[in-house]
This record gives sequence, structure tokens and C-alpha cells, in this order.
Amino acid sequence: RHYAEDAGKSSEEINKIIEPEISMTFLAEGVLIRKEQ
Repeated sequence: RHYAEDAGKSSEEINKIIEPEISMTFLAEGVLIRKEQ
């Protein structure tokens, strides 16, 4: 609901949200680039 509020959604749309949304994220601090052989 907080994301919907921040996005400026209407109260009607926000009230339709009744369950949490589960998502996965990936955070990396660097990238390894290998030279092809």
C-alpha cells in the first residue's frame, strides 16, 4: 500500500490491495568480467 500511495494511486485502488506482494531482489557490489579463451 505504501508503494501505491507513493505512486499517487487513488484511495479506491489502494483499498483493493489486501495481501502483501512477495518479490525477490538481487543486490551486487561488483561484476566479474572474464576474458573469452
